[in-house]
Amino acid sequence: MSTEIVLEVENFGPVSKGVLKISPFTIFIGKNNTGKSYVAMLYYSLIRSLSLTLGRLTREYLHLTKYLHLLKHVDSLREEVRELFSERVTILKRRILREFSRIERLLDKIVRTELERCFSCRLSELVRYGENRCKFNLCLQRRHRSLCLSTNISKEGEVSIRLSHDVDNIMEILELIRSLDDRKIHYLPASRSGILQAYKVIAQAIIHLAPLAPIRGLEIPRVSGVVADFLGKLVMLSRSKIAKNEKALELTDYLEKKILEGKLELAKASEIEIPDVMYFPDVNYGVPMTRVSSMISELSLLDLFIKYGVVNERDIVIIEEPEAHLHPEIQTELARILARLVNEQKLQLLITTHSEILLSKLSTLVSLSTLPDDELHKRGYVRNETLDPHKVSVYLFRKLDKDVVIEQVNVTEEGIPDDAFRKVIEELYEETMDIHYTIQKLRRNG
Repeated sequence: MSTEIVLEVENFGPVSKGVLKISPFTIFIGKNNTGKSYVAMLYYSLIRSLSLTLGRLTREYLHLTKYLHLLKHVDSLREEVRELFSERVTILKRRILREFSRIERLLDKIVRTELERCFSCRLSELVRYGENRCKFNLCLQRRHRSLCLSTNISKEGEVSIRLSHDVDNIMEILELIRSLDDRKIHYLPASRSGILQAYKVIAQAIIHLAPLAPIRGLEIPRVSGVVADFLGKLVMLSRSKIAKNEKALELTDYLEKKILEGKLELAKASEIEIPDVMYFPDVNYGVPMTRVSSMISELSLLDLFIKYGVVNERDIVIIEEPEAHLHPEIQTELARILARLVNEQKLQLLITTHSEILLSKLSTLVSLSTLPDDELHKRGYVRNETLDPHKVSVYLFRKLDKDVVIEQVNVTEEGIPDDAFRKVIEELYEETMDIHYTIQKLRRNG
């Protein structure tokens, strides 16, 4: 049984309230300035906080389960070896309990740091304007058991962070925790295309200014934590770390052939130099990122992160507006690639989008999941390009007067309802027709 992750927010940023169940594929939709990126960044910072804090426990847990398995299933163990293993199990259990008793104090420090770092602001600034405090809970749930990280922030900057659970057995707690430690989390911000074109300059500027800043009082360029992490992953891209997962390389090969119409490669003069990203429309002709189309630079990061082993199986990947700068036809192809990432690479994918075309295509992939394989093949699809409706969650960030509430959109076997975008399209059509009839009337009268 997999672990469910539920995020609850109240008076956070622009959001008044909302409860979100994070699925293998989670989609945020809604108007600008309704908090989609804010909530995505919150999820990123809380998952990082838990992973940083609980990682050591899960390593101890892996050792413990290994010894318990041997004791239970290997009958051929000699008695002295069995006694040695039993003693080791006792020591590990004590150590885990001792470490767990210190977790809440450590979490308090790490959560504060991660929130300040990711949002690049004081914690009091996260409280919704006009409210006294904000709160958010991140809960891991499995077999009717839960482990919850609760945070409460006042507008004066007072912070309360608490870890609670309803589990008596430490092993069950560790199983919940391990579900996070098995995967890394990545954030691809909306500004990624521009960052890619200038990341060497940005990185070198920060490195150059860092030693002088305390001496001359220089101000180092201020970026949010998600952008800083993204920059760091770009700088650390390495040709030697190409992915070993054949399915992943097949996916990037498909992306390069079908959409980019060329290959992406890292190029650098030496091992200590920050690499350049080159686009090869032809095997003998390479183009730097500063001269490629916005479509190529926009999709190249996803390709590079998978190809060079930054993103691996079962990781969590958050992408802001994956459709940015993409032609509608390319958006439909991208939807199929996103589905394959969820199905083949078992990624937990969270995207924000303003694209009716992308959402409509994802809806089609959901409805296609009900067809047998022969019907899929007739239409040019394979099973891994479809989306199980139970694996997809869609949340609408709806503005109600001065409030923003998060509402779940009901995803069924028939697909994803397009009410959120349909109203805008209908209004545009009605306005167009009104203008058309007015022009015709004026012409007749004139």
